[in-house]
Amino acid sequence: MTGSSFMPVVRCTQCRAKFIPPVYVCRKCGATDLEDTEVEGRGTVYTHTTIRVAPESLKDQVPYTIVIVEIEPELRVSGRLEGVSNQASVRIGQPVRFVRADESGLWFAPEA
Repeated sequence: MTGSSFMPVVRCTQCRAKFIPPVYVCRKCGATDLEDTEVEGRGTVYTHTTIRVAPESLKDQVPYTIVIVEIEPELRVSGRLEGVSNQASVRIGQPVRFVRADESGLWFAPEA
């Protein structure tokens, strides 16, 4: 998925809890009846860290920022924050938006 401000999620049809896929059993109520849906991919930085020593496969990308984004109550997701030249400028509560999902995970960018 690229270029969309909506994020793919899985929603439990019993308790309506939402999770980032893949998930096969609701972590809240234990139900197995789950459905694919989307949520608005806008949220705020809940916490963050800057990676300066990375695994070999990512060493050419350091430094890079990993964020936990609160999308909505009870839905927090982790991802990379792109478009930040100064990692020190990232702050808790900063508005961000979903950019894309790929084989390496979810990507977010600061809201303009």
